[in-house]
Amino acid sequence: MYAANRNLKPDDITRAFERYKKLSHETARNIVTFYERRMNLRVKADAQNEAERSDEDAADSAVADDVVFVASPPISPV
Repeated sequence: MYAANRNLKPDDITRAFERYKKLSHETARNIVTFYERRMNLRVKADAQNEAERSDEDAADSAVADDVVFVASPPISPV
């Protein structure tokens, strides 16, 4: 099952489908709707997290731009 990041064997999928076929139409629709909503929320949360990470990276870059490197004087007298 991809959504749970698990690898299923073909027998597992067949068994799940057989159990799914036994559900009433309304129950099956409710299950599918639940998982659709869950996936949509996950996509939105991932997009928001990515935007926040991008903002943090931009802030880190701005801080790095404020750093000024000054050449140090020579250690030995000239």
